[in-house]
Amino acid sequence: IKALSAAYKQEGTPGYTIHAVSRNPAELKAALGGGLPGVEMVQGDILDAASVSSVLTGAERFFFCLPSHLPGSEMRTHSNAVADVAAQCGVKHCVRLSSLNMGAQGALGEAHEAGEAHMRDRGLAVTSVRPTSFSTNFSFMKGDVTNEADPKFSLLSKGAVNWVAVEDIAAVAARSLLDRSLDGRALDVTGPQDSTLDPDGMQKLLSAKVGRNVRYEPSETPPPPGR
Repeated sequence: IKALSAAYKQEGTPGYTIHAVSRNPAELKAALGGGLPGVEMVQGDILDAASVSSVLTGAERFFFCLPSHLPGSEMRTHSNAVADVAAQCGVKHCVRLSSLNMGAQGALGEAHEAGEAHMRDRGLAVTSVRPTSFSTNFSFMKGDVTNEADPKFSLLSKGAVNWVAVEDIAAVAARSLLDRSLDGRALDVTGPQDSTLDPDGMQKLLSAKVGRNVRYEPSETPPPPGR
């Protein structure tokens, strides 16, 4: 929400107010240091149709981001619930955060594909913002990387990973909400070429940052997802 708010500010759209939906607006506001300019925190729950309707009534377009730590079945349930209410409210367009190469993402990709398809079936135009790996995922490695006794990091494979900043993802989302020529498109969002790192490249980068050798340890399970 911080990145999206900043992107809107850069777009120069003071006439728009961002309504950020949260189960606990007061907690969200406190987590954001008292709130953000141009952002109104409103109470709502994805699975509470009445609260979602109160937010979407009168809106034409909205941004939707699912927490990808949910199981695929729950992602579909949450996405479909929002799509159904949006259609009932007459909303025309959704910009939703998805994932690059959905077909290779297993249950996560299948859930995104099914969610997008359901939205289209309900008559919504969908702009799918599809980033590579969030650069903020590095924060989940912090404990292991800074462990003085055994600094290490984990990746699923020895393949290269392209990292992209959340600010860049938010900029694409903000532009998609404002630029109707992007309606219905799938937008791949990648970082620069030098942000594509295999384990050797990450080892050099992380070792340089912490000032000692950080070893690579292959992971058998996915790291925590970006938020």
